[in-house]
Amino acid sequence: MPATIRLLVAAKLTRAGAFLLLAAGCTALRPVGREELSGPSRPDSVRVMLADHSTVVLYGPRVVGDTLVGSTMNGVRQHVLFSQTLAIQAPEAAPDRTAGLIFGTVAVVGAIVVFETMKGGCTPKFVPGTIDVYRCGDLIVP
Repeated sequence: MPATIRLLVAAKLTRAGAFLLLAAGCTALRPVGREELSGPSRPDSVRVMLADHSTVVLYGPRVVGDTLVGSTMNGVRQHVLFSQTLAIQAPEAAPDRTAGLIFGTVAVVGAIVVFETMKGGCTPKFVPGTIDVYRCGDLIVP
């Protein structure tokens, strides 16, 4: 593939990858106390580790007496006694991890572009009768 086309493809992939990373972002889990689950700014979801070391994710968690109430991914309402929990964690944004992931992705794509560009290849030749189609040996690149 010609170097200029490789650069264009790499630039498009880099932009698409960066957009996906920024849109999704990285998250980390932080411990949540009972008082935070009772307050006005409750997390949207929590991960609960139970006494038997199984875990359950509850959406829309709230405290009712000595019980944590929320819905599972399937929409099933679940009640968990606080005495049966080992840990309660809530997801939060991790911008440092997201930045590291973006930097690493851009570095890898950049290294691939530099490697492919330095590798050489043929000079693209315009294919008559077409719009923006080039031939590089037997390879036709739109």
